[in-house]
Amino acid sequence: MTPILFSNARIFDGRNAECPEGMSVLVEGGLIREVSDKPIKAATARAFDVKGRTLMPGLIDVHTHAYASDVNMFKVEALGPGYRTAHAVRMLGWALDCGFTTVRDVGGGDYSLARAIADGLVRSPRGDARWYEGPGAFVGGLIDEVMRRNGGVPLDDVAALLLTGRRTDR
Repeated sequence: MTPILFSNARIFDGRNAECPEGMSVLVEGGLIREVSDKPIKAATARAFDVKGRTLMPGLIDVHTHAYASDVNMFKVEALGPGYRTAHAVRMLGWALDCGFTTVRDVGGGDYSLARAIADGLVRSPRGDARWYEGPGAFVGGLIDEVMRRNGGVPLDDVAALLLTGRRTDR
């Protein structure tokens, strides 16, 4: 994987109120290798001058319902699977456009939507469907897959969520 070098960036790290400007960030192998207020030398990197735009960590939505086009579940059911899928595709694309790189939907999707995401047919946060858990993962056919993907750790608290995110993203 070719390294990526971002220069002239404003950095929001999610921890500090200050957002330093004019920063450089080197990404290698999918991991941030260096952040500096001085230019970074990386001859083989693909370079991007972000012209003062903000770089920040991807957002995580730990409670979403991609199929929920309405709060009335009878209405959602009555619209049919085609409509629900079209709505989910739109919602997942919007989430990605808004900076969400991970979503968790444990009570709304289904295997076919998770598979479409995994196969790259749907623009979605976490396009490999590691975290898109689908049909009420705890009552449907995905429980074994969900538990396998997450090392047997239910994602029902912040610590488990962060641990799983760190484990799967390295």
